Amino acid sequence: MTGGWRGDALVALGLTAFLLVFLALQGLLHGANNLLEAGCAVGAFSCVIVRRAHPQLAAVAAACCLAVAALGSSAAMPGSLILVPVFMLAYSLGAGADLGRSVLILLFLGAGLQLALGPAEFNPIIAVVTIGSWAVGTVVRSRRQITEQLAVRGRELEAERELFAAEAVRYERGRIARELHDIVAHCVSVMVIQASAGVRLTATARPWRPRRSTLSARPHGRPRRR
Repeated sequence: MTGGWRGDALVALGLTAFLLVFLALQGLLHGANNLLEAGCAVGAFSCVIVRRAHPQLAAVAAACCLAVAALGSSAAMPGSLILVPVFMLAYSLGAGADLGRSVLILLFLGAGLQLALGPAEFNPIIAVVTIGSWAVGTVVRSRRQITEQLAVRGRELEAERELFAAEAVRYERGRIARELHDIVAHCVSVMVIQASAGVRLTATARPWRPRRSTLSARPHGRPRRR
């Protein structure tokens, strides 16, 4: 944003310098009408500086400057030079403002340009400069909105992927815990069965049988590590 503001300031300064040099070479830097038109042109050039932050306000201010410049009627302002800020302002109006207001302000800007260039007859270049650059700005704005929506959707998909990975890890941990629980329960059940068999065999006439049954339960109580 800072770089764009500096670039616009350089453009406005360059247009102002070119206008002053042109008027000086033509000997038009005198007289009320010439100074009025030159001042209004500089005002329109200055509106380019704030076109990114405040496109609507900049376009309205430039239109007012152009309309006031029509009161000079000295033809001191070169028409081709004044088209440059109008083109930039119309583009910013289409790229940054909402559609309804931008159309009204665009008409106001075109009317001011028509008055500045001469209200006697319609100049088709006005429609090309204003409507054409505004249409380009609207296309750029729509593409920018689509890019932002895709970026938001990408972040949502990334968050969903991380959530799915965490859920998969939690499910795998639960499955491993259930398997360990089943293994331990099986070993304990075998131990209980072997111990019960040993207790029953103590009542018989074979005293070595309980020892053998107890020894057979030992490996079930100590499962091998994998």
